Amino acid sequence: MTSSSVPLWIPAAWVSVALVMCLTLDVSSLRGWVLATTVGVVPPFVLLRLWSNSHLPTVAEVIHAAEVRR
Repeated sequence: MTSSSVPLWIPAAWVSVALVMCLTLDVSSLRGWVLATTVGVVPPFVLLRLWSNSHLPTVAEVIHAAEVRR
């Protein structure tokens, strides 16, 4: 498992667990399905939006970028 595939496994597992819980609890009302969908989809969406694929700048990159701007 590479580090680039980790962000896709976590939301997939979350959605799978939410789906299994929803099906085992026998949710029948529309409000229950909306709640289950929200609990199953919103946290993985937020995780993927906040997960940064780019690296944080190193101290050397910050110092050299500050010198160039002067």
